[in-house]
Amino acid sequence: MSFRIEEKTILNRSDYFHFLKILENNKIKKMFPTRKIQSLYFDNYSNKMFVDSEEGITPRKKIRIRKYNNTKKYCLEIKINSPEGKFKNTKKINDINRYIDNGYFDNLYGLCFPKIWISYIRDYYFFNGSRITIDKEITYEHFNKTFLKKSEKQIILEIKNKNIYKIYDENFNFTRYRFSKYSEGMKKFI
Repeated sequence: MSFRIEEKTILNRSDYFHFLKILENNKIKKMFPTRKIQSLYFDNYSNKMFVDSEEGITPRKKIRIRKYNNTKKYCLEIKINSPEGKFKNTKKINDINRYIDNGYFDNLYGLCFPKIWISYIRDYYFFNGSRITIDKEITYEHFNKTFLKKSEKQIILEIKNKNIYKIYDENFNFTRYRFSKYSEGMKKFI
């Protein structure tokens, strides 16, 4: 389990180009090549994880299966938001169909089933001791309904670091927002 401090910002086009200029001025390069990320999020029949996220209740979780760049390698990820902080457990899995067909049993939420696919393009940077990601071309696809697919033009900046507020205050002049791709996607379909 890894402890995480993270902050997200929704960037408009002008902010995005300003961010790229900051990277260029500081000679910051990408950590990895650009990746396509696809995540299948799970929730119980009453969508309790979504409700808890919207209400800011802790502890709460997000359960997802993720893959990168159209590979067949999947990871089961459980993100926990507790009063002590945010944590993520990751486990490689061989058979996504086992979880799609049978669901995933969670001790807090009970039996959870696939709800929504979320895909996006991600760029990774390392800046002043922080891992920074930019997510764009976000697409939400309802799991059980054919052709229910919606796209976002939003660009999401996320910074992960122990001294996150110092990084924001010293380098970026963007408004911070609470943002969850899972919550945004669910709002489009329920």
